[in-house]
Amino acid sequence: MFGGATQYVETLDATLAFVDSYHPTTDELVAWHQETFANVSSRSSIMRRMGYLTNLGFLQRDGEVWTLGAVGQEYTQNHDTATLFRVMSDRNVGLRSLLYALAVAPMTIMEISDQQLDTHPELGWRRGETDMALQRANWLRSMGLVEKQGDAYDLTREGRAFVEDVESPNDVGLFFVAVNDEWLTRFKTSVVRPFKLAGRANVPSQLEGADSVRVWGTTATDSAKKQAAIDRLKQDDVVLFYHAGAFIGAGTVGRVFESQTVGDWLWNNPESRHIYTLNDYREDVPTVEEVRSMLGYKNDRFVNSSLDPVAEEKVGELVRQYGSLEAALFGSPVQEIPEPTEDEIQVEQSRLETALDSEATIVEDKTRYTIQKRKARDAAFRRLVTEAYDYTCAVCGSRRESPEGGFEVEAAHIYPKSKGGSEDVRNGMALCRLHHWAFDSGWLSVSDDYEVLVRDESGCEGYHEFKQYEGER
Repeated sequence: MFGGATQYVETLDATLAFVDSYHPTTDELVAWHQETFANVSSRSSIMRRMGYLTNLGFLQRDGEVWTLGAVGQEYTQNHDTATLFRVMSDRNVGLRSLLYALAVAPMTIMEISDQQLDTHPELGWRRGETDMALQRANWLRSMGLVEKQGDAYDLTREGRAFVEDVESPNDVGLFFVAVNDEWLTRFKTSVVRPFKLAGRANVPSQLEGADSVRVWGTTATDSAKKQAAIDRLKQDDVVLFYHAGAFIGAGTVGRVFESQTVGDWLWNNPESRHIYTLNDYREDVPTVEEVRSMLGYKNDRFVNSSLDPVAEEKVGELVRQYGSLEAALFGSPVQEIPEPTEDEIQVEQSRLETALDSEATIVEDKTRYTIQKRKARDAAFRRLVTEAYDYTCAVCGSRRESPEGGFEVEAAHIYPKSKGGSEDVRNGMALCRLHHWAFDSGWLSVSDDYEVLVRDESGCEGYHEFKQYEGER
């Protein structure tokens, strides 16, 4: 966000207030930013920030008019720190565990970086790097939960109260679900493999809108204990599936609802009417012995029904010890790899810009990147290349813009990425979609002097269309 280390939330609040009051057009929103924030003038930079807030759900755009998104409407009702923290920690891996780690002891920024990598190795930055650790610490500072004293970061009084009262570790539940032999095949076809909805007739309304879904359920019961477990199950709870003496999979609960129609449609069993969808399914789960030891159970026979909740105090202890339930059970949070944040892209963009001071590298070095970091690096490469060409195709000179403000032009690698081509900006050029296709398919290439070369295939459709650009630079 625009602003210093402690002004992220202030900037967010000001932006949401302006949008809520005026429902501005894109031009009006850009002009307001340029007038309101010092050192902010680039339209593309402003739009990237607005895209970030849109991805988080704070803003939405209908044509040229900007309004608050669902998250923005929820947050601006009372500017609740708990709501903001939930949204930001869902988007920024490690933010939640950092808050709990600081509740134990203050840390320097280098210690924060190490804590984040130790707890969440999928973050992938190098040991000794502090840029992304600083971004996470500054979000917590701007929320008033953390303060910096000298070189150390520590919880504020409000931060400690937040950890103890608002962001209770017991917010996320843990359930064991026994799968018997009779239902194992159904489990494999609706949980292990997502149940395909696309092309099926009479899909229940509760399942509409997706091509596939992982989904499970349990039967109605006269047992007060099981009914209490059903009532407790909620979104974001973690479920460990158990069969034949072992845990066989795990997932995070998505939606929870009751429907005989869905149970009948999925499994020909309307009694299985208590339904829950599953996100982030995984099979790399702990053993029964590991879970038993972790929770302090005396024997291995602790899964007794189709929905067994773990005591809240035991879950809370795991969260306090490991920072999150996922970190305790799996070593790192289970989640789909998200799109890179604006801050992650800017870190990679800065590195690519710095590399321009060195000799050009056409072939990528041997550095290994995590999926998340690679996505951020790719986005930075696209941004720098297309900006360098002013969003104009290097072959035909076209510059097309959508009504929403996006440009058609794409970033192409001169030395192909499939052959190890680097993200050095000098290995890139901007092409319209037609000429990007022509370049990738072999019609076009570029000489060492950056002249356009056309493949000599005069008998093929399209040859004369491309031939007119031969020799262009």
